[in-house]
Amino acid sequence: MDMMPSGGGGADSRSYDGFQKSQLPSEMRPAFGALRQFCMSLGGNVIEDVRPHRVVFCKSMNTRWFADAKPSDDDPGTIIIKIRTGWRDPIRTVRMDRDGPAREIMDAIAAAYGLVR
Repeated sequence: MDMMPSGGGGADSRSYDGFQKSQLPSEMRPAFGALRQFCMSLGGNVIEDVRPHRVVFCKSMNTRWFADAKPSDDDPGTIIIKIRTGWRDPIRTVRMDRDGPAREIMDAIAAAYGLVR
């Protein structure tokens, strides 16, 4: 008896391509791609953790994340980015539109990457 779930799931559901196709409105794909490229360029130790409704950028799989990005539930033309600099620091939430990550957002993410251990 085959016990694999039908529909949904599968290897593609946890890949960036699967996330992009199923979760991102087409007009937001270039902006999210630019954000992804920027986060991955911060260092060779950046890990992209694709989750069902968001992508988390980490320094290690031990929950050392510095940026968590997902499409907005209430505005399909907006990406919500949570930026974390440390365990005790408050999480900063910013909104990115289809123009891509603004310099202020990239600076905040780069600073968080530098501070998260």
